[in-house]
Amino acid sequence: MNRSYFGKVIRILIWPILVGIGQFLIVAILSFIFMQKQVDQMKLAYPSETEQQIIERVNQLDLSVPLNAYIESHMIYVILVNLVFILPILIHQYRKYMIKKKNIKVSFPILLFFAPIVFCLLFHIPLIWLGVRYEVTFTSYFWILVLSEGVIGPIIEEYLFRGIVYYKLKELYPKKNAMLFCTILFAIFHGNWIQIVFALLLGTILILLYDQYQNIKIPILFHSVVNLTSLLLIPYLQNIYVPITVLIFIIGGIIFYVFFLTQWRKRS
Repeated sequence: MNRSYFGKVIRILIWPILVGIGQFLIVAILSFIFMQKQVDQMKLAYPSETEQQIIERVNQLDLSVPLNAYIESHMIYVILVNLVFILPILIHQYRKYMIKKKNIKVSFPILLFFAPIVFCLLFHIPLIWLGVRYEVTFTSYFWILVLSEGVIGPIIEEYLFRGIVYYKLKELYPKKNAMLFCTILFAIFHGNWIQIVFALLLGTILILLYDQYQNIKIPILFHSVVNLTSLLLIPYLQNIYVPITVLIFIIGGIIFYVFFLTQWRKRS
């Protein structure tokens, strides 16, 4: 029985692990190509040195900034791999589960569009007041970043976590426990502590929305608007006069309260 249980847990965890490994491999390949280009350039500058000496010279350089810029400028390859390989697999797996469910038609209330914006504001404005600074990214490949993090990323993560992982967790645990574990896995999937805390809060909202509407499009929309707000709006708030951000924070809080009040009434 224990062996069967752990086997089911592994079959749940294997999905985010494989997706994470896939993303890592793409970045690793791009990093390898970048470093190889640095080695080739160094060979031209020091033709008399051996390959090992050239590699040592490259390793002594601080290439973190140009490496990040190189990866971001080639993010289109990450998008293509996700679109061609990863996303179709996730959608196919999700649709296998949807055969067992009724297709619920959902209307998109206007609050469902504004709620993710104000959620993002309510989380990040206090961090700005505490001195956290956000980098304003506006380069020739910025549209690739917007497409990757604002559109493709949310679609993949929603099919992965709310679509597949949550469904499989419900086969093992009561619904509330499955929702909690799914949210924790979603948070762990992200990076530093700020992102993990943000993902915990966001994941809680997303799993509640999906559980209520039983439609993957709802959390995809919410998640996408949150990410786009983080990219296109939040970095510019740090240059706004504090009393104005206080006013934005208060108005956002009221809107978010009304949003959750309406959602609670629908669930009751």
